[in-house]
Amino acid sequence: MANSKNTRGAPIGNQNAIKPKIWSDALRKAIIQNDNLSKLADALILKALEGDVSALRELGDRLEGKVTQQIEQNTNLTADVEFYAWKE
Repeated sequence: MANSKNTRGAPIGNQNAIKPKIWSDALRKAIIQNDNLSKLADALILKALEGDVSALRELGDRLEGKVTQQIEQNTNLTADVEFYAWKE
């Protein structure tokens, strides 16, 4: 069975997935080394405890998932419609 995704998880043919992600790769490497991920998590929690709203939102999004956005749609049409008969 042929794999329909490339090595980065994007569909085959997605040219953006082929490009090297130098900055992302460097950040991942730095975060993984020396327990930096725990330090970053601790810093985020500390900011949230200090009342930083963006840190609170980030924690909520990571723990509970982002809140779904409701979209209200009104399909009641009130415009007058004129009908024209085709004259031959």
